[in-house]
Amino acid sequence: MSFLANSLSSSPTSLRSRKSSRKLRGKLPRDSLPRMLCFKEKCALVDRALAAKAAVPSIKDNEPVPEDERGRIRALRIQCRMAFTRTRPSRMLRKKRSPNPKHSALANSIAGCDAFLAHAALLALPNEILLEIFMFSRDAVDIDQQLKVVLSMRMVCRLWSDIVREYPHFWSTVTIALCSGRALRRFVSLSLERSRSLGLHVRLVRTSGHNNSMHVALGASTSRAVIRWLQDTQLPARISRLTIEAFTLDDFLAVYLLSHCGPELQTVEIRWWTPELRAAIMRLNNQLITMDVPSPLVHHHFQFGSVLRKLSVRMYTSAAVAFCARMEDASVLEELRITFVDKLNRAPN
Repeated sequence: MSFLANSLSSSPTSLRSRKSSRKLRGKLPRDSLPRMLCFKEKCALVDRALAAKAAVPSIKDNEPVPEDERGRIRALRIQCRMAFTRTRPSRMLRKKRSPNPKHSALANSIAGCDAFLAHAALLALPNEILLEIFMFSRDAVDIDQQLKVVLSMRMVCRLWSDIVREYPHFWSTVTIALCSGRALRRFVSLSLERSRSLGLHVRLVRTSGHNNSMHVALGASTSRAVIRWLQDTQLPARISRLTIEAFTLDDFLAVYLLSHCGPELQTVEIRWWTPELRAAIMRLNNQLITMDVPSPLVHHHFQFGSVLRKLSVRMYTSAAVAFCARMEDASVLEELRITFVDKLNRAPN
């Protein structure tokens, strides 16, 4: 009787809903309920990731990012990545396939997290490593563009400007290009000032297109004026390493620097011999510790110095015996590197 009373007291609407639910349960497969739950969980995961994607900050002042902030962005990236793998790039809308905006939004969020973490990792590097990166970026361009690169680095942020301005090693290399152009004397003055007490590495190159450090563009018609200008600077006395890559008939600038250098000059690198260069090097035999030179000709008088410790020499195979005879005075030599050159194409072997 109680069952009959309860059934009579129930409304027709509830009876119809129970019948429809029973029919629906009969039509659904057995694994439909776990599948529906998985779909709801996937939708919830995607919605949470989309809600959290706005939390990716932007780095505007190039200040170091705290470790807890980087950890939060890493966790957010993992969350967005999991949601990204559970979405499809397109969806059916009104019987047409169209791009899925959630898929695109998650992809942009992952890219933003990657950019933030890469930028934060760069800012977390020590200043010494940042300095090496700056020097590599500066040396990778043509010498006519290196001044622009240096000025651009200083304009990025306060941290980069301090590194470029305050580290003397960044300013300790000066490249002089024997090409047409105006003399960048003010820039050389900055190098002399900001390198402080460090010895300078001066490179003489023929034209632009060579990499490595700062430059002064010189014209052949202004050669004597350049020497007069160098007499008013401390550049020759500050040279500790001289690299001569340019090959001219008189080598006026290289000979001038070798003749007026100070006791700090201990390393010389020469690509080609000339009579003037050979005579200038002979006068410095008692102070040069490291040399990278081609082998002197057999019929020319040349002897390596007694304080020479490291020597790299390029020679023909036929000049090996004569070269060994020139090494009698190099009693403290510690390292010797010989590169044999082919007479036809001068290719090192």
